[in-house]
Amino acid sequence: MLVEAGFGYAPAGSAITWTDITQWADVARSQIRITRGASDELSQIQPGTCSLMLDNRDGRFTEGNASSPYYPFIRPSCPIRVSVIVAGVTYRRFYGAVTDWIQGWNGLEDTVTVTAADLFNLLQGDDALQPMLVEEILQLGPLAYYPLSEPADSTTAGDIAGSGTGALAITQVGSGGTLTFGEDAGPPADGLTAPVFTPASATAGKILTADLGTGFADASSLAYLFLEAWFTTSTAGRVLFSLRSDSGLYQIIISLDGTGKLRIQTTIVGGPLSGYIDVVTTSPNLADGVPHHIVYDEQGGYIYVDGGTGYAVLVDGMVELRHLSIGGHASDRLWSGSISHVALHAPAGVLSAPLFMAHYAAGATGFSGEDADDRVLRLAGYTGIGGLVTSGTFSPVASQGEGGRTALEMMRQVETTEGGKLATHRGSASLVFQSRTVRYNPTPAITLTYADLETGGVSSATDTQKLINTVTASRPGGATQRVASAESREAFGPRRQELELLKTSDLQVLDAAYWLVSRYGESRSEIRQVPIDAYSMPDATYQALMNADISTVLAVASMPATAPSSTATVTVEGYTEAIGQSRHLLNFHTSRTYTDAVWVLDDATYSVLGSTTRLAY
Repeated sequence: MLVEAGFGYAPAGSAITWTDITQWADVARSQIRITRGASDELSQIQPGTCSLMLDNRDGRFTEGNASSPYYPFIRPSCPIRVSVIVAGVTYRRFYGAVTDWIQGWNGLEDTVTVTAADLFNLLQGDDALQPMLVEEILQLGPLAYYPLSEPADSTTAGDIAGSGTGALAITQVGSGGTLTFGEDAGPPADGLTAPVFTPASATAGKILTADLGTGFADASSLAYLFLEAWFTTSTAGRVLFSLRSDSGLYQIIISLDGTGKLRIQTTIVGGPLSGYIDVVTTSPNLADGVPHHIVYDEQGGYIYVDGGTGYAVLVDGMVELRHLSIGGHASDRLWSGSISHVALHAPAGVLSAPLFMAHYAAGATGFSGEDADDRVLRLAGYTGIGGLVTSGTFSPVASQGEGGRTALEMMRQVETTEGGKLATHRGSASLVFQSRTVRYNPTPAITLTYADLETGGVSSATDTQKLINTVTASRPGGATQRVASAESREAFGPRRQELELLKTSDLQVLDAAYWLVSRYGESRSEIRQVPIDAYSMPDATYQALMNADISTVLAVASMPATAPSSTATVTVEGYTEAIGQSRHLLNFHTSRTYTDAVWVLDDATYSVLGSTTRLAY
């Protein structure tokens, strides 16, 4: 057994230095108890937990004890992991963060009971995500970022990058014109609004301006710029935004020319203040009344449109930029239309243009059509979790572009849509995501005999607990469809379930509904608990049991003669375990493996008409 703590580190941190505290784990008096997974296959996997008792006679686990070698890090959220060593091989059993250090006394005997939970517990407490476009931009660490999604009565617009740049204010140029927040829709998939600029003329109206401060000016001088924005207009020949230095020696202006093509102008480094390098790209007409996204890559010398084609713009690099104008440059070529999501980046590390170009898909489609595992990895990344272990073949999912829920809730939507299993990793700050295909016709990883089990906890249930014979399923923007088994409804009465799935077509929704009814429209006997003392088993079996996890298949042979079959094949859905002195009790929560059997043509087991001829999807 091995118990380690990451004093001073964050639970999802990388390169944690682990401290071995095994010698203070008092398993003689109190077993280490771990829970993981779900009670059955139709339930969501809940946060895993761990509890253990520590000997605290020297006060090392007392919070606030300055003489403790762990001071001042006896605190909640301390990373902790528990492992078991079998035949020289280490098996991780739990990874999570401490939720409580509970100090207690029995006379002068001092102990600390530690309770901990896995990463799901942390994710449950997260704030709701902003739209995916906003999250994607923030992930790249912009120096300044103005979504421009303020409500209609606003007169200023804030930076949400967190670096302290100034707010944008409405500035009058000449006389007349309007600038109204909340009047137009932003990018199609973000659910936010955008301000509309309506000038009286090309030289009179209202723009947004901000002094970005010396911090921005210094940072933008130390790295190459990436500038991006969304816009919609039907008026060519106008300025989208510009940046300039205090002196005016450095200026960059991004606009559309008189035919709607992208145009970029910069002052000439070392040249006269009135001179500009002026490049009109070969882009299509972007003054076409539909939303567009642009990214300017200063180092690469390209400007990209709508996540695709890049156009060469050989202009000088700019430094000391401090003043931002959106919707015009001084009193010149005032914008008519909407602008949103203006983000100014100067990454200290090496970032490539495709990272910024991907913001087009975020805003245009909310990444609709990407595979479920890619979506979960994306959502996990928004929370700072960068690791995802996947298995199986995944299906595409629809947009979640508007956000509005926690990352875990959105990942759960993807899990339900995929029909897979989402869990935390037992040994690291990562997640695990299995597609539904993982369970298609598996073979047992471990074969036990009935006599091996703690048989007081073994039973076989035949009931209607999991019965589903009527499913109503829908998807955002799609049809609502119903699948029912008349035979099952007649035999057992209606057992209904509703599904809201992120499928990309109505046919996929129908397939998912049929898949559920075909698996749970009848009641079959199953063993739902498999308890075993792993410590008492031969090393090879003990090791196999330590590898067993959610979706592992177990075969229990030599069942009693009165059992429904001589061998029960079950799938692990979760487990509880208790680790003590010379004892390691596992109680697996299990389900009937053949619930997920799919048709294999001409196969002796998986091609039995009316029994194992269920089509996979």
